[in-house]
Amino acid sequence: MRTEFNVFGQTYKPKNKVQGVFVSVLFVLFFVGVIYSFIVLGLYTNNIKDYSHTHNELNTYAPISNVAYNEETQLVYVFFEEANAVNAYNTSGDFQWSVSIPKQRNGSTQFYLDNDKLYLIWNDTYIYNAKTGEFIETHECTSGELDKADDFEENYSLEGTGVDHDIIDVYTVDKEGYVKSYIVNRPEYYILLNPIAGWLISFTSGIIISALAIFGALNSTKKRKVNKENCRMSAKLFTAWYKLLTIITAIYAVANIVLLFCSPIVILHGIAPIGILFIVSGWVYTFVHKRFNTDEKNAVRLWAIRCVIAFGAAFFSTLIGVAAFE
Repeated sequence: MRTEFNVFGQTYKPKNKVQGVFVSVLFVLFFVGVIYSFIVLGLYTNNIKDYSHTHNELNTYAPISNVAYNEETQLVYVFFEEANAVNAYNTSGDFQWSVSIPKQRNGSTQFYLDNDKLYLIWNDTYIYNAKTGEFIETHECTSGELDKADDFEENYSLEGTGVDHDIIDVYTVDKEGYVKSYIVNRPEYYILLNPIAGWLISFTSGIIISALAIFGALNSTKKRKVNKENCRMSAKLFTAWYKLLTIITAIYAVANIVLLFCSPIVILHGIAPIGILFIVSGWVYTFVHKRFNTDEKNAVRLWAIRCVIAFGAAFFSTLIGVAAFE
């Protein structure tokens, strides 16, 4: 496999066969990660369309999204958001019934308990008897029901119920928090059946490939001497613009991190105008760089690549900020 990259008109090639094989492996991992993620999402899919009757136990690879326990019914409700369904068990782990609602094109399923009723929401609201799973009614969801579902998801706690869970299993616990018995006990490898794992593989591979290409092109460009006397005003202005954009973007990236640790304020919205300026600058560059001579191309390219690096840092600082506030 040929592993060459073109970064702002500068071709990057691996230094040796070992590095070439490494980059080829990264390319394979990138596509494998994407394919894996879509396959796993397909495994999560629940195609049951009958929402008005209870069903056999839903055996799904989907992670457990939430678990609730009702003292009146003495049932444990295991909610699978990606499979739009709830399995009900007693505390001994005996399956009782399952309810499922039809998959919709947009959005996701929400779940909550209210008195003796179980609610599943996805555009419409589906209401069931919390003890028997018997279907009661369906209607277009209301803002009040959505608020209750959000509140249940954020604030409901199993503390003091003797029941706990992770994304794979549900179990009873003693006062010290140690597992007594399993209500839902699935194989440990289920934790790997997550699309996030595939996206992380692809993302990491893509970042490493991009870093190798960008820094390789930067080093190659820096080795080329630029005769400033051969640079016309248009090229000097373009170089000055990329310098300014690089400085602004780098300051934004540093400010994001500093504010993250010093203040609850993170200037996340700043990535939008910086991103627009970055994209527009790159788009203009693709049209005008052909008019530049060799010295002009090298002068502009050096700061253009530095700007790419600064924007990558700014983008990562934004992701860190978003993750911190999730």
